[in-house]
Amino acid sequence: MGWIYASTESPRRTHDLRWLVQTPGGKLTAKSGWAKGRRTGGTHVETYWGKDGRTGPRYPRKTRVCVQVRGGKPLCLRLSR
Repeated sequence: MGWIYASTESPRRTHDLRWLVQTPGGKLTAKSGWAKGRRTGGTHVETYWGKDGRTGPRYPRKTRVCVQVRGGKPLCLRLSR
């Protein structure tokens, strides 16, 4: 995995966001502290972790990768490859 990107639409200028991982059979675990998402224009607040490319960690198939806005529920996707 190269990088994680999170974006949300909100009237607020900033949001705290973090990313989480759950490997098959494991628990949902935070992989970063809370990062400050900043408004990029209009009503979108965004942040990212890592670098573009294949420089990040490798996870097995069916691992869930989630992004969470502070105070909200995690939004997840499942890796297929």
